[in-house]
Amino acid sequence: MPAVVPEVDILLAEPVFCDGRFGVSDPRGLPRARRALLLDTTLVGTAVDLSPWFERFDGPLVAVFRSGLTLDELAALSAPWFLDRTYLQDYTAAIFAHNAALGSAIGRESAVFEERSHPSLVSAGAEAPFCAVRLHGGDGAAHRRLLGIVDAEVRRRGLRATQGGSFGFRGHRYELIEPDHEDGVPFLRVALGFRGGRTLAGLIALFRELASRRRLEN
Repeated sequence: MPAVVPEVDILLAEPVFCDGRFGVSDPRGLPRARRALLLDTTLVGTAVDLSPWFERFDGPLVAVFRSGLTLDELAALSAPWFLDRTYLQDYTAAIFAHNAALGSAIGRESAVFEERSHPSLVSAGAEAPFCAVRLHGGDGAAHRRLLGIVDAEVRRRGLRATQGGSFGFRGHRYELIEPDHEDGVPFLRVALGFRGGRTLAGLIALFRELASRRRLEN
């Protein structure tokens, strides 16, 4: 691998990132930023210590940002808990704990699933609001079959989970991500939301059972 550039004008980074496999960025292995440090903390919220990142920064501008709100979410800005940091931390802590539990249930030793479904399986304590579930050597057809199995089991077990993207991470959602480029590998994104209860426990149990199988079968 080429040597790391010692300095750059602008450093744009994510403490935790996902391209189908989770990774955790180590600021000590990245170049120093001379002019601007831009940190995208969408996946970790406030649950990351930013001080090691600031140590890699020598310039006049630092910005820490997360994904913006959609138009329908703008209507909620007048709610009394908006910009309440304690509420945000409690809300995100529950989401992070739920998805860490799912990652732990899948584990690193599954014969069916790859080992990096959640960043805590890469680095202890790392957080994310979803799991990226990828089959060992699975192509698009295999992952679509996995989606069908999850769909069927969610209905059979009477779980309140929705197929589709995560909106506010209140409920529990799952969707198949199929990259449109030639080298892209699909994965199932499972986003366990804020809500606890039977569905939360049921989804964790479902993926624990799937991870324990020797092969994926309907």
